[in-house]
Amino acid sequence: MGMGAWRSVAVGVAVLAASGSAAWAQGACSTPAKAPVIETPLGGAPFAAVASADGCSLFVSLMADGEKRPSEVLILSRKDGEPQIAVRARLPGRAGGLALDPAGRLLAVATGGGVALLDVGKLAAGGADALVAAVGEAPNAGAINVAFGQNGKLLVVADENTRTIGVYDVAKALAHAKDARIGGVPVGIAPAGLAVSPDGRWLYATVEMKDGSPDCRPPDGQASWSAPGALEVIDLDKAAKSPGAALAGEVQAGCSPVRVALSADGATAYVTARGDDAVLAVRTDRALKDRAHAVIGKAEVGSAPVGIAVSGGKVYVTNSNRFGAGEGQSLSVLDAADLSRPAVSVPAGRFPRSVAVTGDGKTLVVANFGSGTLQLVDLARLDQARRQPGAP
Repeated sequence: MGMGAWRSVAVGVAVLAASGSAAWAQGACSTPAKAPVIETPLGGAPFAAVASADGCSLFVSLMADGEKRPSEVLILSRKDGEPQIAVRARLPGRAGGLALDPAGRLLAVATGGGVALLDVGKLAAGGADALVAAVGEAPNAGAINVAFGQNGKLLVVADENTRTIGVYDVAKALAHAKDARIGGVPVGIAPAGLAVSPDGRWLYATVEMKDGSPDCRPPDGQASWSAPGALEVIDLDKAAKSPGAALAGEVQAGCSPVRVALSADGATAYVTARGDDAVLAVRTDRALKDRAHAVIGKAEVGSAPVGIAVSGGKVYVTNSNRFGAGEGQSLSVLDAADLSRPAVSVPAGRFPRSVAVTGDGKTLVVANFGSGTLQLVDLARLDQARRQPGAP
């Protein structure tokens, strides 16, 4: 989908609170909330959530529901620890994963057929001109997640349906240049999760299945398929010039790996193996030169884990139970240095699909897709959070 096609669809922005981003930053956004767990209704199904660097603004994508509800991007402001919906922006397509560029000025949103680039300042101000660029993969590409590489110079997108990681020059995309798309990196079946190394050089991508892989067991005895997948390692320096030759490494990553997050130093990648009800720890240096010994740890978690985040020596995982009866979802908290240690379990809403940690390391942000809520957990009161009604 080209920019011209996007221009024919208005990006409707409704300002629900008369406060701009500058005003939010002045508020005590990191002040602890009254309760250890806050759950905010969003009026839709949240796919992903990310936080601004200061944690004062939370960006959430709401996935479209056919003709019933369009895709939206929300901004929630945090004041005195409580999130409030400040901006709602409608988007064409099927909104999925989100990514902020390193400067915090651009918000990329996967939309199924491509990626929308939004100016954060204009979006926060409620401007109708927030959509500054749109790049198109293919109408049925299944663009599900996005990330910025090379310190914001590259945009990468996971296309579930085409077995490809699309690569774009951000400056050219903003200039609406026809050659903004550099090309695609061929990977395995159903690429989904993306994580970029701290130096912006390496991209780690999960693929749910490799060609010729035998079936794994169905998740939790359900009828849904599951197969051995992999963690792909992509050299973004090569991707910027010749994407077809950018695949640099591959590690077997259990059954149906779907998301990946990196330690702060980039030395370890943590992968949710949804079909194994497990999290794997992968040494990133070995992924390039000793892949047979790259997996250095494994932890059993809850049912069908999806979202994952790493912060402060902990690994946070959303146990979606998406193939079960819709009950018993939870968050697992693991010791990043020793996955064999027992996990702490915290209740979650229905189908917790993504998880993030604010930059100060104090708050967990969970998008509950099935419940239509954004859940904030005060990590300083994790013991209280796990004792909330319904906690295991």
